[in-house]
Amino acid sequence: MKENIPISHIQKDEAIHAALVGALIGIGIGSVIAIDTPILLGSGIVVLAIHESKTALKRINKRKIIKI
Repeated sequence: MKENIPISHIQKDEAIHAALVGALIGIGIGSVIAIDTPILLGSGIVVLAIHESKTALKRINKRKIIKI
């Protein structure tokens, strides 16, 4: 039988922080690229970065590391 291992609030906050920082970096890169290239490409990268951070949070939730 698998037991749910209690995870501290610090680890939970760190995981959320890492996901948010990843999303912000992705948005930053996307906006820099958007300046140099057609806007559609840059905004597509931003959307992709946001989508990736959401899926990462979902994966974390599925593993029951974070309980929101």
